[in-house]
Amino acid sequence: MSYNEAVIEYRKDEYRGSREQQIRELISDLTGWPVGNIEPQKELFNDLGFDVLDLFDIIEGIERLFGFKFTPTEEGNITTVKDFFDIVESKTNSYGNEILSYGKRKHS
Repeated sequence: MSYNEAVIEYRKDEYRGSREQQIRELISDLTGWPVGNIEPQKELFNDLGFDVLDLFDIIEGIERLFGFKFTPTEEGNITTVKDFFDIVESKTNSYGNEILSYGKRKHS
């Protein structure tokens, strides 16, 4: 298990609030940025100084937290924090049910 996987496993019960808040907390845990600085309009590479490894760590973390996989196209289109929010929302709507945090699904 990688360090980032261990962080997510250890902290996953502490991620609370809206999906957006959970994503912001996860990004903070993985990158060291304060949650308050992780705003939707921030560009990952230009504003936050992330690199490709940071991007893939965050993608992996979100996949583990919410229980779905990003497509290669989705991965290639992520440039802002809001892009993560939009993809999670899109995945929620495409499943036709509510995805609860930690990969558990509530079927309608």
